[in-house]
Amino acid sequence: MIRSKRLFIALVATAIFSLSTATALYASPVVKTIRAQFLGIRFSYNGKIVNPGANEPFIVDQTTYVPIRMVGELVGKNVQWNGENKLILINDTVDQSVVQKDLEIIQLKSEIELLKKQLEQAKTGTKTEDKKDDKKDDKSLKELEKDINDDYGKLKNVVFEITLRGDEREIEVEIETDLYRYQKYWDKLDEKDLEKHIKELCEDIWEVYDKAKITGDLYDVDEREYLLEFTSDSRRRLAFDYVNKLDVSKLEYDLDKKYDTYLPNIFTVLEINGDEKALEFRIHVDYDYFESEWYALSDPQVEAMMSKIYDDIRKSAPDARIEGYIYDTSSRSVIAKYRRTDRGNAVFQAYY
Repeated sequence: MIRSKRLFIALVATAIFSLSTATALYASPVVKTIRAQFLGIRFSYNGKIVNPGANEPFIVDQTTYVPIRMVGELVGKNVQWNGENKLILINDTVDQSVVQKDLEIIQLKSEIELLKKQLEQAKTGTKTEDKKDDKKDDKSLKELEKDINDDYGKLKNVVFEITLRGDEREIEVEIETDLYRYQKYWDKLDEKDLEKHIKELCEDIWEVYDKAKITGDLYDVDEREYLLEFTSDSRRRLAFDYVNKLDVSKLEYDLDKKYDTYLPNIFTVLEINGDEKALEFRIHVDYDYFESEWYALSDPQVEAMMSKIYDDIRKSAPDARIEGYIYDTSSRSVIAKYRRTDRGNAVFQAYY
């Protein structure tokens, strides 16, 4: 039930706000007598009824007047009275929790941007350092290659050209020589000398690249063929693999040319037969024709010749069983025999 009131009240006001016009009235202080109606007016805000309590709205001359502070605060506004200037101040209410969250968001965005910049700088710095390290490794490898060539570019007059490739994890060693130019010196080398030379070379590499695996080969640029290959294990032990592409005819030609006048004033012809598993060499001599020269020889001279031929054949066929003979072309008989035991002891027999 709506309760009707008719009261005469005196109001001293500096500003009256109307819901219909929302206009502020400025005037000098005056005292007026007005006639107001209090009809139990209430508010509904977002569907919720609000009881104004003692600040009940009223109607004057068909205009409804409401308490502005209550209405302002109801809709989230901050209402203040400035008595000095006779001014009602209405401002948006500031929620401190929202403000704090906004500040935190701004701070987080700033930190994210800073982290992005630092990440980009770190990436750029890493790439720069990687490039520097790569250049350093390349430079070190080139410098090491030069040192290796200075120290190991020659072995008993056999000249090598050594190239290094790879990185700190694995290094490939390519050793090239020209046996057309250095064959006579090459023939004087034995496997132990060559392997020792390569082992010392690898030790120098490990002084700089201590964790590198080393693989390599020795290549003859004249015949365009590999002579041996080598590789290291995790304990820095080297394994050698001699590439045996045995050409018996070529071996025979080379050694015959080398030894045909080895014995003083005696001409010989060398013949080699067999394969990589077993080889036999025969030194053909016309005993009747060179009889006096032959008698001038000592057994050690004859044995030395057969021993050298044996060693040269062993270089080309390291796993072969080798036997040698001196064959008299006049009588068609064997006049000397040479072999070695499993322990490497020489066995020489003469039948002249």
